[in-house]
Amino acid sequence: MSLVTASAEGALPLLRSVAAAHPDLRFELVVVQDGGEHGDLPAPAAGETVRVATLARRFGSYAVLCAGLATARGDAVVVADAARPDAAAVVAAVLAPWRDGHDVVWAASARRGVRDRLPGVPVTPAERRPSLLVDRSVLDAVQALPRRPRDIVAAIARTGTRQATATVAAQEPVPTLRHRAVRTLGWLAGLYAAPFLLLLCAGLLIAGFGAVVGLAAAVLGLVVKVKAWTLVVASVLVVGGLNLSALGGFGEYLWRTGGARERPGYVLAGVRDL
Repeated sequence: MSLVTASAEGALPLLRSVAAAHPDLRFELVVVQDGGEHGDLPAPAAGETVRVATLARRFGSYAVLCAGLATARGDAVVVADAARPDAAAVVAAVLAPWRDGHDVVWAASARRGVRDRLPGVPVTPAERRPSLLVDRSVLDAVQALPRRPRDIVAAIARTGTRQATATVAAQEPVPTLRHRAVRTLGWLAGLYAAPFLLLLCAGLLIAGFGAVVGLAAAVLGLVVKVKAWTLVVASVLVVGGLNLSALGGFGEYLWRTGGARERPGYVLAGVRDL
C-alpha cells in the first residue's frame, strides 16, 4: 500500500499512525516535492519504506498528484495531505470501502460545494489535489491507454470500475472567496474541450439570432419603415457570432489533434529511496 503526500511535514508521523492502525498492511510512503518546495524529512526508522520524488520545477499541486500516482509501487495508492490534522482519518475512511472490494474511493468532505452536487461529476474535494484511493488495477489500466490522459483524475473517474465515496469531517479552514474563484477557474480549464464547445455553440446561437433579426427587419422593411441601426445591430451579431464560433471551432480542432495535450504535465528531477 502506497501513501502519497506532498507535505514532508507530518509525513512520517502519518505513516506511523496509519501503519499502527492497520497492522495487516505494509505501507510505502511517497513524498513528492514540487520543485523548490523541499521540506525537511527526517530519516525513516528501520523497516519504513520511504520514496522521495522531486519535480524539476514548480508544476503545481495537480502535477504532484500525477507524479505521486506514477511513482508509487503499492498494490493500491492512497493520496492524502499529511499537513491536515485529519489525514489519518481520511486514510482510514478510504481503506474501508477498498477492503469491501471497491477499486476507487473518493474522500469527500462533509462540507460539499456546489460543484460537488453537479450531476455526472465525481464527488471529490474541490481542490485539484483530491484525497482518494486507487487500486493498482485501475492505475495500470489508465497508464495503458493509447494516449496518456491530461486529466488523470477524470480518467480514473471514468474507468467504469467499482467506485465509492467516503465522507470525512471537514477540519480544513474554510477557503476564501479568492481561493474558491481560483479553484473554480482551474476546474473549468480541466473540462477537456468543453470551453471550446461552449464558445462554438454560443457563437452559432448569437449568429443565428442576428440572422433572424436581420431577416425580420428586411421583411418588415417591405411594409413599414425600419431604422437603419436595426440592420447594423443584426450585422454585428452575425459577424461577432461567426467570429466566436470560429474561435471555438479552432480550439476544438487543436484539442482533437492533441497538440496541447502532448506537453508533459510534469518532469521528474529524480526519485530516491531513503
